[in-house]
Parts: sequence; C-alpha cells; structure tokens
Amino acid sequence: MCLIQSPHPYPDDYDRTWTITNLAPSATASKIHFARLETEAAFDCVIIRDNEGNEIQRIDGIYSSGLWSAEVPSRIVRV
Repeated sequence: MCLIQSPHPYPDDYDRTWTITNLAPSATASKIHFARLETEAAFDCVIIRDNEGNEIQRIDGIYSSGLWSAEVPSRIVRV
C-alpha cells in the first residue's frame, strides 16, 4: 500500500506526478485505489498513465467513498 496525497486545498496550477510500482513481480496490470478524490469537475483532473506516458484515464469530480482507476497494462502507473 502506498499513501500519497496533494496539499489540501491544492494550489492553483498544481501539477505533480507520482510513480507507483506494483510490487508483485508477476503482475501484468495494475489499478490505483483512491480512498477519496476531489477535484473541481471540468477544470481539474487526475490523469492515470502507463509507464510509457500513455493516458489511460482522466478522473474529475468528487468521490468521497473511494474509487478504483481503470486497469493499466503495466506494473508501473503514473498518477
């Protein structure tokens, strides 16, 4: 488990990338679980990318009871 979070509230033009590696050596795909996610819909978003930088998913809005990302076909996920 990896705990990451942005500043609360996050500053204007906040841009940060976290690289998360699935520690299971045989994993061929990964998902990220957000315990809570809150962005201003249509203005701010969280982007899920694979290790090559390809965009897999964009998430915006409020998810106060948790959310799983789309599956990323890699052990490494960039958020």
